[in-house]
Amino acid sequence: MGGWLIYLPKDMKAFQESYRKMARDLAKEDGWTDNLARGKFFFGADFIVDPTNYLASKTLLEAGMLMENCDPNFKAPEGYRTEDALASGCVLTNYLLDPLDQ
Repeated sequence: MGGWLIYLPKDMKAFQESYRKMARDLAKEDGWTDNLARGKFFFGADFIVDPTNYLASKTLLEAGMLMENCDPNFKAPEGYRTEDALASGCVLTNYLLDPLDQ
């Protein structure tokens, strides 16, 4: 089963930058770059969806949503797309790191 939490931020850029800072802080603390590479949030034009599990994430990707990836070394595999995120140094992508690949 899966579910979603939906956010309606007033300032999308501030939200993305806040996530970037949180992901980088977590990556420094525990050394896991997946905190940068596998974003927690999926972005629409004026809303954000926080899936509750991997299956829900896959469903959102299938619906065309993109997630924020703040790994400075990220290169989307062939066949996946990226767009510049509003947060500097991040992209929005439809590539989801499989939790079994970590």
